[in-house]
Amino acid sequence: MSGGRSPSLLRPLIASLASALLLALSQPGPDLAPVTFLALVPWTLARLGPGGGARAWLADYAGGLVFFAASAGWLSHVAFVAAAIVIPVSALSFVVSGWALRRLARRLPVSLAVALAWTAGEYLRSLCPPGGFPMGILGAGLYRVPLLLQVADLGGMFLVSFLVAGVNGALAGLLAPRLGLRPRGGLRVEGACGLLALLGPAVYGGARGPTPTVEGPVVTLVQANVSEASKREVQTGGGDAEEWARSLYQAHRRLSLAAADPGDLLVWPETMLPFPLGNGKPGEVFVEAGELPGGPFHYEVADAQAAEEELVRRGVIEALRERKPHFLVGALFYDRLEGRFRLFNTAVLFSPKGERIDWYHKVHLVPGGEVLPWRRALPFADAVGRWIESWAGYFPDLAGGRGPKRFTFRARDGKEWRFGVGICWDNAYSDLFRANAREGVDFHVVLSNEAHFLDSYEMEQLLAHAAFRAVETRRAVVRATNTGITALLTPDGRVAAVLEREGRRKDVAGTLTVRVPVAERGSLFLRIGEAFPAGATAVALLLAGLLRRRGGAAESPCSA
Repeated sequence: MSGGRSPSLLRPLIASLASALLLALSQPGPDLAPVTFLALVPWTLARLGPGGGARAWLADYAGGLVFFAASAGWLSHVAFVAAAIVIPVSALSFVVSGWALRRLARRLPVSLAVALAWTAGEYLRSLCPPGGFPMGILGAGLYRVPLLLQVADLGGMFLVSFLVAGVNGALAGLLAPRLGLRPRGGLRVEGACGLLALLGPAVYGGARGPTPTVEGPVVTLVQANVSEASKREVQTGGGDAEEWARSLYQAHRRLSLAAADPGDLLVWPETMLPFPLGNGKPGEVFVEAGELPGGPFHYEVADAQAAEEELVRRGVIEALRERKPHFLVGALFYDRLEGRFRLFNTAVLFSPKGERIDWYHKVHLVPGGEVLPWRRALPFADAVGRWIESWAGYFPDLAGGRGPKRFTFRARDGKEWRFGVGICWDNAYSDLFRANAREGVDFHVVLSNEAHFLDSYEMEQLLAHAAFRAVETRRAVVRATNTGITALLTPDGRVAAVLEREGRRKDVAGTLTVRVPVAERGSLFLRIGEAFPAGATAVALLLAGLLRRRGGAAESPCSA
């Protein structure tokens, strides 16, 4: 490469890498929220200068790789294959945003161009198969600033990202003249747009005021902190996966029996029962020898019924004696799908009498962790699955649920309450929560077991999504997790209570008993859903397509 051509790649590459690192610092975990408002500035300024084509795309892609490796590298703890697919695919969103920005900035104020371009890249990434990857959203870094979150009840999490990107674009537009560039909007327009994007949410949040609530049911959340390290200790000591699973169950049982108040609803996290439950007729066989690698050697309806009786009715509900609550627990669950039995990740609700009331099958499965896409079409997929099993403890061949489920129960005071359930990865998507809220649930419950991801930023990232789900639907969210972060979030997205020991939220054991606040109002987001990001993406792509470079000329988006 000649010396005259090198700067055209080096400058945007350095800018992309700088923005990628700033973005990673602004995300939940590092929690440097102020960085959110300037993280995109280097990337934006480089896109306003000369140069484009393959070099710009390469620089954008490199920035995307660095950002997702830094912010979502926790995927590799459970499934390196998933990380090897998700990170490179997600990085393409940077390329989409960069392409759109270069075209939009030719005719629009930089603030608006960045807001549209960045939202388009993020929203398309959230839809990308298999299932999308809605992590690393720009607005997520503001989850601890409730004043700025309240606009999410208008357009959701992506509206917050749109506004934050607009502030970044305005700052870049104001700095552009120092680099010899004149933004199309001019300094006054950029300044006005930036102030509107920053102060608008603050004014809305302040004017809206606290969401009115009434006292809801008492819920006790159990966090036993049975880590992956303890699993390895059991196995290296001569034990097996069944012994580890029983120890996980016993840890949750001990904490439940020791709780001062099990509440109206006792909640255990995702997949905390050591044996699967299921639906079937007497004598039916769920799985035969060799049919499901990593599954039980032979498991039938009678086995599942015996496990339910021993583990749920006698082991927990009857053991609580006169303090019997409703019991919500995560379990693997056999059910019929398309004429045959499949294994689901399920939340099951039991009455104080031990009767199974209802169940919900997890909708959004983790690619590579719970399901191998195209498994039956790839000859080497089983080998990959067994390799993942050696790390995660099970073969990733779960079936996905077909939709939301509303649960209903009666509290000790006779009042009836309704709640919706999400399991782990469901927490990152708004569709399930929105559907449940439309059906009239009073609050949301999330069951999660994130021990596979160790002490990573993944836990803070899902907590941030829970804050947005609360604001979007104006429903409280209670999270019951195995190793953290177990918490109650109010309908305003505030973390009202969290299970904490000596300042630690992760890798600690205990119970958290809360009275859930129930909101008396809804939100615009419940009615329009993700119409805003879908519309912004359509506008961005349409305008970018119309503003094609004449004759392929490499004209700069800003005048020099």
